[in-house]
Amino acid sequence: MHFAVHGRTAAELIVDRASFIVKKNCLSFASLQIYYYLCIMNPAILSKNEEAKNNQILITMKRTLFTLMLLVALIMMGTARSNVQQSTFSGLLLSSGQYPKGWQPANTTKKSTKKTTKKTTKKTTKKTTKKSSKSTTKKSTKTTTKKSAKTTTKKSTGATGKKNIIFKVGNLHYRIVGNNTCEVTNLVTSIRDKRVIIPSYVTHNKVKYYVIGIGKGALSREVKMTEVILPPKIQYVGPKAFLESNLETIFLPGNVKVKEWAFKDCKKLRQVIFGGKGWSFSANAFYGCTSLKTIHLNTTKSASSFRFEGANPRVICFKGDKG
Repeated sequence: MHFAVHGRTAAELIVDRASFIVKKNCLSFASLQIYYYLCIMNPAILSKNEEAKNNQILITMKRTLFTLMLLVALIMMGTARSNVQQSTFSGLLLSSGQYPKGWQPANTTKKSTKKTTKKTTKKTTKKTTKKSSKSTTKKSTKTTTKKSAKTTTKKSTGATGKKNIIFKVGNLHYRIVGNNTCEVTNLVTSIRDKRVIIPSYVTHNKVKYYVIGIGKGALSREVKMTEVILPPKIQYVGPKAFLESNLETIFLPGNVKVKEWAFKDCKKLRQVIFGGKGWSFSANAFYGCTSLKTIHLNTTKSASSFRFEGANPRVICFKGDKG
């Protein structure tokens, strides 16, 4: 059942009043719906009889509208006050430059985000540059080490590219042992001359190899050989190099190292001379050399400090190089 006031229904009056309030206070359409449901759809109003007086209805409508208007006014005043307080507070903070934890004004958020993004980009670029530099340095070091290793192996093996290659020059065989170096391995045929000269270097495939040693058993049991002239840069005389040969004298130049059994059972060996300063010999190097009378050593030590196994030579110490 509907009722009318001055020719207009209560719903029309409430809508007009609510629209006036909305226009004046710039409220949304949701507020209009609130007014409508509170006033028009109020079950107390709808259950009124047709005999109810219009004045009582108007009084209740005015009361409800008045309370709604007060509520709206209070809400608007509260929001305005909070906006004013926030603006003044943010202005003070902007002037002081201090903010509480977890709070920043709307104007500074963009600046802060820009700063943080710049910082993060700088950090990431630094990290990436460091990683890239480390990776490049690692790669460069690996490549350089590989290249150096290849070059050293090439140098150490000589032009042929392989160690332990045996080649012939004259009446002797030689073996490649290092960087353009070789050692005597054996004779091609038995020696006819009494005197054998070991050259300082030999050439093989247009590469020069320096002779630095006499290999193991290289000139053993050479009965006709009585004298050997070794190169000045010789470094070692291998084990059993002159085993049971007929050497009579030998001069060992430079920093030569005479290894075990090098002159074993050389029955005719009478004299040995170590001409350099950095020499050394094994105690049994002259084992069985029964005719060995003198050994000349370039040293400042006393003769009694040297020991020989299987031989009893007279040790003569001197200073300075010989030959």
